[in-house]
Amino acid sequence: MEKKTSAQLKQEARLALKGNYGFCAGCLGVMAIAILAFSVLANVTLAAALTFMGLSWGYFGGAVSYDSASAAIQRMGVSIFAYALFAMAISIVVSVLLMGYVRACFRICRGERGDIKDLFFPFGKHIGKFIGLAGMFQIIPFLFGLVAGFSQAVSMVTGDVSWFLMAFSAIIWFVEIVAIFFMSLNYGMAAFIFIEDPETPFLQALAESRRIMKGNRLRVIWLGLTFLGMIFLAYASCGIGFLWVTPYMVCTSIYFYFDITNAREVDRKEPENWTFM
Repeated sequence: MEKKTSAQLKQEARLALKGNYGFCAGCLGVMAIAILAFSVLANVTLAAALTFMGLSWGYFGGAVSYDSASAAIQRMGVSIFAYALFAMAISIVVSVLLMGYVRACFRICRGERGDIKDLFFPFGKHIGKFIGLAGMFQIIPFLFGLVAGFSQAVSMVTGDVSWFLMAFSAIIWFVEIVAIFFMSLNYGMAAFIFIEDPETPFLQALAESRRIMKGNRLRVIWLGLTFLGMIFLAYASCGIGFLWVTPYMVCTSIYFYFDITNAREVDRKEPENWTFM
């Protein structure tokens, strides 16, 4: 089966979104309110816990004043771990809500009526799969963030801001981006697989995502690049443009998923064994 071009996929997305942009923008608003409420609650809880334990750190530019360098590094290490864990929890919640948003758009792309309740679909009986998938992508920033945070903490306490530490932090940041990029290329379709069929076993969804992306990685990269101009304009509009750009990108990605799964279904010669790698 001939694969569709990026232009064709985007045209299908525009047709599906006709008359549905208001619903999609409303869903984004509900997501923003839910994320803000959770972030405020989690941040207040974390700050209160750290203050109660006497572990508050000048994370937002405040001065660090402890008796010894070793004690300072130890306390700052605990605070860094807590803040990194907090950031990962926020990112997981955002990712799971985004999967709910994809679920709402998924129904629109199938010609069905969208429902605001779809935003919270991932928090249902299959919540473990969606949190597991989101956590898989967030564990890398968490671990690399810890390493970079600890190195910066040491430089702050010792007063030694060397070129080595700066270069080390830059390398950590680069490796993190590359790792997430390749994970997304291989396992990014797992979210669509769960949304289409929540009963799919976790490892099977990862294996299926990796399989259907074979021969399609350059296509998805190019598809993402075609949105760069719109993303720039959305930022230039102080983020307001994302009310239109986000559903457009999501629906285009959904039609890309439809395209590669249909092609793979036709091209498949015989059943394959499920493997993670």
